[in-house]
Amino acid sequence: MFLLKQWGSRALLPIMLAALAVLAYERQWLLSIDYLLYDSAQQWRKPTVLTDSVIIAIDEQSIASIGRWPWSRDVHAQLINQLYDSGSKAVYFDVLFSDASISSEDLALAAAIDRHGQVILPMTIEPLGDQGQLIEVVPAMTFYEPAKAIGHAHINCDFDGVCRSLYLREGVGQPRWPHLSAALWPFTQNTVGARALPAERLSALLIYRDFHNFIPFSPADNVPKISYIDVLEGRIPTNFLAGKTIFIGATAAGVHDILTTPVGRLPGVEITALIYHHLYQGTLIQLYEGRLSALLLGALLVLFLAGISVLSSSKLLLGVSALLLVESSVAFYLLVVWNRWLPVAPLLMATLLFYPLWSWLRLELAMRYLKRSLLTHQRKSPPSIRLVEHFNVQPSKPHWLVASDTVALTIEQLEAISLKQEVSYNLLQQSMSGLQEGCIIFSNQGCCFLVNTLATAWLPRWHSESIFDIEHSLNIHVESWAALIHDTFNQQETLCCAAEALVPDQAGLLASYFLQLQHCKIQLEGKSKPVTVGVLTLTDISELKASERLREETLNFISHDLRSPLVSIISLIKHHREMFTVNDQDDHALTDLLAKIERYANRNLAYSESLLQLNRAEQLSVNQAVLCDLLAVCEDAYEQVLPFAREHHCPLICEFDEHEFWLDGDYELLQRAVVNLLTNAVKYGASTRGVILSLALTAAHANSAQPQQEGVNDSGGELIALTVQDFGIGMTLAQQAHAFERFTRDASASEGAGLGLYFIKTVVQNHFGQLQLRSEPNAGCIITCLFPLKKLTFMD
Repeated sequence: MFLLKQWGSRALLPIMLAALAVLAYERQWLLSIDYLLYDSAQQWRKPTVLTDSVIIAIDEQSIASIGRWPWSRDVHAQLINQLYDSGSKAVYFDVLFSDASISSEDLALAAAIDRHGQVILPMTIEPLGDQGQLIEVVPAMTFYEPAKAIGHAHINCDFDGVCRSLYLREGVGQPRWPHLSAALWPFTQNTVGARALPAERLSALLIYRDFHNFIPFSPADNVPKISYIDVLEGRIPTNFLAGKTIFIGATAAGVHDILTTPVGRLPGVEITALIYHHLYQGTLIQLYEGRLSALLLGALLVLFLAGISVLSSSKLLLGVSALLLVESSVAFYLLVVWNRWLPVAPLLMATLLFYPLWSWLRLELAMRYLKRSLLTHQRKSPPSIRLVEHFNVQPSKPHWLVASDTVALTIEQLEAISLKQEVSYNLLQQSMSGLQEGCIIFSNQGCCFLVNTLATAWLPRWHSESIFDIEHSLNIHVESWAALIHDTFNQQETLCCAAEALVPDQAGLLASYFLQLQHCKIQLEGKSKPVTVGVLTLTDISELKASERLREETLNFISHDLRSPLVSIISLIKHHREMFTVNDQDDHALTDLLAKIERYANRNLAYSESLLQLNRAEQLSVNQAVLCDLLAVCEDAYEQVLPFAREHHCPLICEFDEHEFWLDGDYELLQRAVVNLLTNAVKYGASTRGVILSLALTAAHANSAQPQQEGVNDSGGELIALTVQDFGIGMTLAQQAHAFERFTRDASASEGAGLGLYFIKTVVQNHFGQLQLRSEPNAGCIITCLFPLKKLTFMD
């Protein structure tokens, strides 16, 4: 729709100019220019060479020898007899014999005409008196009857006095008389020439013409001419005239039969000879006329003008000049080579008018846009523009146009706004360069609009403008980078992934990055819908990962290197008890001391063990998970905690549903988490009602993303509910708010590092589970762990 509207606006001016050209074509408003172009083209026509026609000229030499014109008709009779004896083909007289003369002379000429049998005589149309009535002047009856045919010798001269065309048939009342050159032509509907429109009623007072043709002329036309007196006195060989078509007419200036043509002044008889040649050769010029031709030319003009309208201002003049050259060349070629005349002046006029009019329209549209943009920028200035205005940033030089010119003033004002926009953009670019993260803004097609300095420095091998090519500069930890880019525009949440550089830094280490992708909508001026762009943020986490590694090493040192001496201390104390017995007071004191040392060593050993297990839980990844039976995990944990529960006189009750409880996870971590739950419940909630450990299935209220494994299907939204319930002192709301935080423990507890519940929370979250706590003071606690159920296909 937009494309149709755009081309419709471009074609409006060409359509108007084409309509003007069609109207000028039909009304012949530019006919004088067309005639000028027509005459110019005739100068380049190849010469016409007549080989089977000869003009016998009534020239000055013949008049000087025979006497004053008109001559005795005996002279013409003698010439016709000589032509008959020489074997001439036909004789066309361009001399009018309308009046009777001396009887003997007329009879002699009539006898010669009859003897030859192929003599064609002319007729003419003249006004009768001053009334304007027209009459047809034909040869006298003495010559009319023996003549082979009668034809008019009229050549059509235009308003400028130049003779360019003829009508092959014309006459008063009806076009009955053929042209002299076409007197023997067999007229049919296919005869060349533009046909006259049929008249409803014919008037006996008017001239009617038909079969209009234009005459080809060339400055170098070669029509053989011989003098009348030379033939009459036998100076021309007889075989020269044998088989030739003879044209007899005046060429002497005093006879008044000289006409103006596009190539100069020519005798009428020579024009008749040329018409005869072109008629029988089929090379008379035809005019393209009629409404269909005009409409076709108008349609072509619309296409051409609409085509060059897309050119820039600097190329439009060249396009118009080229179109003028093409139009003129085509018209010239048609006329000179194909004998078809296309009046091209209306097309040239429309093409010439197109350039200034289209340039004016462009200037008007440009001025409207400049003024509208100027008003918009003045009305809606971003804060960065105000900063630029504060420092009074102005163009370095005034515009070269006169200051009073409207265009120049508008351009100067817009130039100042553009400068401020440029400075504002530089501020934005510098602000982005100052960010501590790499930032890339891109389209949904992957084309990058804005890249800050840090992103460029971190991606030295990325020389493309496409966001998809970044994977050639980073080792991105995703299955498909292109799919992740497309998902950025289809999902609301921020997408994240990790990556490493492909090229090590100066220290020989590979930098690590954290990538975040999200899309945002920007409302632009003139857009009905907001534009969606993608934002890629790169964060260098190399130092963070280094500190994480240092933390892991520290934890390993605490958990392993400090654990060994503690185990040794405990072993030595046990060995001492086995080897020695207590006999006196001093031995009792030593025994108490060793017991305290053992208790403290066991406590520190428990701390290190908790840190070790917590570190394992925090480092748990999807790739390390295996298929686990949570029922077996709970049974093992029950067996481990049962002695502890008996020491505290707390019954330990198991309530397991008759279902399968499979999930992907780490068996040891899950077991330790259940042990921690049960131990805490016994420690802080021991009562005669005991502690209840239950397993059941429940419907899921939220989807959990889980990796698919071969042979394992999602359970259709079911969750495993692992619940531990005690009936002890319970928790207040304040205690519940911090229960699962690191290093949090009850004030009454004398032992423990406060990592038990935090460890449980870490294990549950890393198994894509949820943790729920319900408790009231003196009403016990209910802790529920929800895990996604995995259903084995071979169990269906």
